[in-house]
Amino acid sequence: QPSRLNKYLDFLNEFYTSTRIGSTRLRSYGALHDPKTDLLTTAADGHPDESLYAVHLFDDLRVTVIALNSVVIEDSRIEFGEISERQLLGFRERLRTLRTPQAEYLRLATFHHHLFPVPSFLTDGEPERVLRRQALVLRYLINQRVRVVLHGHTHYTAGYKYVPFFVDGQPANAQPIHIFGTGTLSSLDRVSSQSWFHLSLVFLKRRQVGEVLSCEVRPYRLSDDSMEWVRAPSMEVDLSSMT
Repeated sequence: QPSRLNKYLDFLNEFYTSTRIGSTRLRSYGALHDPKTDLLTTAADGHPDESLYAVHLFDDLRVTVIALNSVVIEDSRIEFGEISERQLLGFRERLRTLRTPQAEYLRLATFHHHLFPVPSFLTDGEPERVLRRQALVLRYLINQRVRVVLHGHTHYTAGYKYVPFFVDGQPANAQPIHIFGTGTLSSLDRVSSQSWFHLSLVFLKRRQVGEVLSCEVRPYRLSDDSMEWVRAPSMEVDLSSMT
């Protein structure tokens, strides 16, 4: 029985090797990268599933994307999500190595599970669907100046603005963090409050010199009646100030 992680590695290897910058992206996965084959693998040292995370720098956009793996679970129920300490410490140390101007890029994080309940599940009696140790993950994201989080898991688009307040001391330059559920592109299950297919486009507006001013998440859903993509109201946040 192949490891569940191998499915993700096969996808990443096939996706990145077909692009011009494939090798650069694959190397950013650290311990999972095999320099001999220039591919991701778990065969050599038996790296655990929690090693599947990365920090990607997009210099042309002045954006840093932190890709975390929340699908680290003890059983087959994908609803149970967790981001391990190894990932939290790993991306923190990677960000600490950045120098200006890369250290000042907009920081965006993405992972599968959601940090907060969304409206379609408030009455479903499933609090375990929220990421385990939510407070710890939030603390790390805020401390590392992540401004935007994109997640999936639930088939419902929603957005939250979380303003940090810590009793044991406020992190330096703490800013609000904006969390967006982006829906799903495929599903076998369907309920009245959800659609089979969602698509969210993310737009970054910036000054000519490169500073990102705002982030707009524009959701679309596939209509059951017309089988056409229907645009839902956009969710946009101002990233140009400390408030």
